[in-house]
Amino acid sequence: MLGKYFFPYVFTKIFPVFCFDIGSDTIKYSFNKNTYVIEKNICTIDTYTNKYVYFGNVSSNLIGRLDENFKIVRNVINGKFVDFDSLAEIISYIFKNIRQKNKNVFFKKPIIVCVAVPHEITEIEINAIADAFYVNGVINVYFFDECFTHFFYLRHVINNISTNTFVFMNLGYGKSFISIVNNGIIVKYLDINLSAEKIRNVVFKYILNKYNVKVSLEFVDKILSTLNLDLTSKNYETLEILGLSMLDLTPKKIKISLNEISQIIYDEFNLLSENIKLFLEKLSPEILTDIDNNGIFILGGLAKITGLSSFLKKMLDTNFVVCNFDFYNLVGLYKIYENRYLFKKLSLKSRLIV
Repeated sequence: MLGKYFFPYVFTKIFPVFCFDIGSDTIKYSFNKNTYVIEKNICTIDTYTNKYVYFGNVSSNLIGRLDENFKIVRNVINGKFVDFDSLAEIISYIFKNIRQKNKNVFFKKPIIVCVAVPHEITEIEINAIADAFYVNGVINVYFFDECFTHFFYLRHVINNISTNTFVFMNLGYGKSFISIVNNGIIVKYLDINLSAEKIRNVVFKYILNKYNVKVSLEFVDKILSTLNLDLTSKNYETLEILGLSMLDLTPKKIKISLNEISQIIYDEFNLLSENIKLFLEKLSPEILTDIDNNGIFILGGLAKITGLSSFLKKMLDTNFVVCNFDFYNLVGLYKIYENRYLFKKLSLKSRLIV
């Protein structure tokens, strides 16, 4: 009995515990629960010297502002890991930042690192990610399916739940899915053909084709953050954005109606509701009862779009609960780590997800 409490207590007191969520356009990490940090999951390489020079948010802020010899390298594209060398570089950058900001905490090497990874990750990807940590001096790397980290986050924050079954939908940057997890068992999992990256591209191409203006992803994200899917609200608010005119290659300001943008992505969310409907039709009466009592939880970047839950409720006659907290996977990792039984049972260090 003492082992359940002794295991996490001793290790968190003696050795720093690092948690990472790395499977999207951002890397989220935490050091012993003290701070939660988001860094863009990109690096900048100087092609003349073939050395990485900028990382994370710094690298993101320099997009389009450097000479041609500087190349942006993305570690994750469309939800898939594509560059493990740059991943190792940004991990090194993160550990250096932690050491500088926590000088009162002594550690030569990170002893324990817990990583939330996508459900359909391959053995090759797991080994490559592990190597990216090992080259930075990490001694032990433990991987956990993000379906489990979602589940234990929700169980931690939702107090009035009447069951241990959670139905949740992650509308993330590169890949989206809907899943059902019951007490550490993945009951169902379905990929959804919708992501923040896809919505970004739809908006980007629409502005380019209609206005002949190329805008930065920074402005696209600004548009998405102010959208409202409730088209009955008659939201006539407009945004003024700056882009590059493709006619004469000069800066040009344009005004875009938010209702106009809502209309063009409406079809994408209609398709989302159809996919959810097909998913729900295959569920047992018991799980449908759980959904009726507790709703479907929405996480990920697109969850922040105003009116999404009411739109889906109208389309499917089902309650949806939006979780806007960015660090849900990190909280889930810590909840797993604090329980020795769950830690051993769910760790993917020596085995793959079934």
